[in-house]
Parts: sequence; structure tokens; C-alpha cells
Amino acid sequence: MYVTPLPLKVRTTSETSAPVTVWEKFTAAHIVVDHPNVGGGITVVVYGNDPYSGYRYSLLSTNIVASGHTLMKIGPDYTAAANVAKDYIPYQFVVSVTGSGTNAYSVSASII
Repeated sequence: MYVTPLPLKVRTTSETSAPVTVWEKFTAAHIVVDHPNVGGGITVVVYGNDPYSGYRYSLLSTNIVASGHTLMKIGPDYTAAANVAKDYIPYQFVVSVTGSGTNAYSVSASII
């Protein structure tokens, strides 16, 4: 399953994706942040989302200060490390990006 929670765009404010629903019994996700132009830096947080209550809980976060690509991984078989969470991908998740300055980025995910 492949999704693009936040398509490529120049942004000057924080943005949170719509909830992504993982319909199948997938357990992991590879989240790619493409950041060709990072002006002031961005913080990317992947949250689990409870669709009933709206409660969100942090799964993984990273700070990005230079242009390029960043891979974030969430899965039960991974070893926890920088940009890697040893956890299951929940039924729903959202991606939130907070930035300072003007930043161009996209966030896409392969659910596996």
C-alpha cells in the first residue's frame, strides 16, 4: 500500500495530514520525507490516531535541517534507532510537520 499524506509543496506554516487508514493487516511502514529545499528546518512527527476519540500519540519524530531525503521506519521487527521505531503501524496514523521559515517538502509512505 502506498500513500502520500503530504504532497510536494512549498510551505511557510505547520501542516498535519489527514488520517491514513491502514485497511489490511500490514505491520510496518517506510515513510520518506523528500525535502529539496529546507529553509529554516522542519520537525516531522508520525502519530498513531484513535479514530473514535481523536487521541493522537507519538510513534516517531525527526528534525531535518538540510535538503535531501530522510527515511523513517516503523515496524515490530526493526531495532529501535535514529529514525526507526520498534512498533506496529496502527490502524490509523497522521504525519505532522512543523517548520520555521519557508520549506519545500513531501511525505510519502509505503505500508508493508
